[in-house]
Amino acid sequence: MLRLMLAIALCLAGIFAHAQSPGDTQPGMWEYQMEMKMPGMPMAIPPTVMRRCLTPQDVAQNKHLTNERDAKNPCTLTNMKASSGRIAYEFSCKTDQGVMKGTASGSVSPTSLDLETRMQMVPPVQGMSEMQQHMRARRIGNC
Repeated sequence: MLRLMLAIALCLAGIFAHAQSPGDTQPGMWEYQMEMKMPGMPMAIPPTVMRRCLTPQDVAQNKHLTNERDAKNPCTLTNMKASSGRIAYEFSCKTDQGVMKGTASGSVSPTSLDLETRMQMVPPVQGMSEMQQHMRARRIGNC
């Protein structure tokens, strides 16, 4: 189940980082750090760090919004509100086990983000249904 949650979180990372507006995001190498908390989980989950190269073509074609690398588990963003460097939205992602849905809010800029996310798995997977994630990302240079 932990792998499923991490996979979904990584899929959403590409969407979250650039959701403020496709044209606002600066192409380049982005580094994401994600920390997850799962109620009832007896052990702490260590932070996950990943890097992703966002090309000008990705921005121009909105590929970073659809996360084409994982079309098997598509995510949909709704009720997005963005202004003055703040963003909030709801999302829903299909998985092999059901649907992961939730909310996200935080701050974004063309070169950084800081988001808090709350997610629910419907139906619960191995007794776990809720997860919280804190994600920070920043553009670290060219690809």
